Amino acid sequence: MPRNKISDIVEGRILQLLHQGYSQPRIVNILKLDGIHVSQSTVSNVKQKIDPQRNSETKIKIFRKKPSQTPSIIKKVIRKIDVEDPPTQRAIAKDLHISQSTVSNIIKNSGFTLRKKQKVQKITSLNVMKRGQQSFQLYRRLARGFMVWGGVSSQGKTAFRFVAPGTKVNSNYYINKILKPFLAQDVPRLFPKRRKVKWFFHQDSAPKWMPASPDAAPMDYSIWGYLKQQLNKTHIDCLDEL
Repeated sequence: MPRNKISDIVEGRILQLLHQGYSQPRIVNILKLDGIHVSQSTVSNVKQKIDPQRNSETKIKIFRKKPSQTPSIIKKVIRKIDVEDPPTQRAIAKDLHISQSTVSNIIKNSGFTLRKKQKVQKITSLNVMKRGQQSFQLYRRLARGFMVWGGVSSQGKTAFRFVAPGTKVNSNYYINKILKPFLAQDVPRLFPKRRKVKWFFHQDSAPKWMPASPDAAPMDYSIWGYLKQQLNKTHIDCLDEL
């Protein structure tokens, strides 16, 4: 039975790998990665063609240069770089048996951006545990919330009334510490009787009021957000400083 004849390109590739010093089993595996399936006996037959040249004084190197940017190689390079933590170009080139410049050109032509891989410290499980403990302690020390009451009107703003940490805000506290001071101090200042201005008191999401209205509830949709934005511009270490 006649043997299957290989193409000149495959034979040239085998000759190239033989001249580079690869063993016959290694050549079979390299070609298999490129989608070329040959047997070890085929590689041996090609090797016999160049054995007489090794004893010749005028040694002739016969091999064909394999195109580096084949669809198969391009697909393999993209598969390696399109991950969260891709390997370096040098590692890809070594693994695929191509030059580093070929890897670089494939990355550029495929629409990816070349970036220098930064060396960072490897975080161990012990580091993660210690950082978690430290961050939780910092959170408990700094992340103490507080409550503040305020209002705004067409005539100006009310005074801010802060609720002491740990205070239980029930109906009695709200009436005596918030509403009564508001009616006794803020209303006469903002709406004096001589002006005869008619005013309405809007308490949060009160019934029979327009829901989710920036015009009817500017504190919820404008003022509080602006205050938080201004506070975030300042470094604050404790509640007293805030």
